[in-house]
Amino acid sequence: MRKMRMFAPLAVILLLAACGGGGKYGEVKEALNDQMDVMESFIAAANKPDNASGIIAAMEKMEAVGSAGQEKMAAMAAKYPELADQANPPEELKAEMERMEKMVPEFMGAMMKVMREYGENAEVQAAMQKMQKSGGGK
Repeated sequence: MRKMRMFAPLAVILLLAACGGGGKYGEVKEALNDQMDVMESFIAAANKPDNASGIIAAMEKMEAVGSAGQEKMAAMAAKYPELADQANPPEELKAEMERMEKMVPEFMGAMMKVMREYGENAEVQAAMQKMQKSGGGK
């Protein structure tokens, strides 16, 4: 459960980013889609049986995207303060917001499944810790 709480900030960051989009918010939309793409890869890997190596690869990808994206997300939040109003996102990102809303519960379920099925796997644990330190799992 403790590890589950560590991933909740990822959802907040992504939902915050989801409030921008399209033309004016093109960079926000791109960063958000990059994050959601790696989340989808992780969900798919978690749903394959006997797939520790796939899960580790998906976590490594999330780590890379998370590391690269932390400063970028902070800069975008400063550049677009209106993104903080999650109740009224710009029209340009309605589709991304809907995609994210559907994906977050799936991602959290996949994390729970990985912890349940691979919680004792040292390689999966190491990948998870590395991902969390980078910001990829926050």
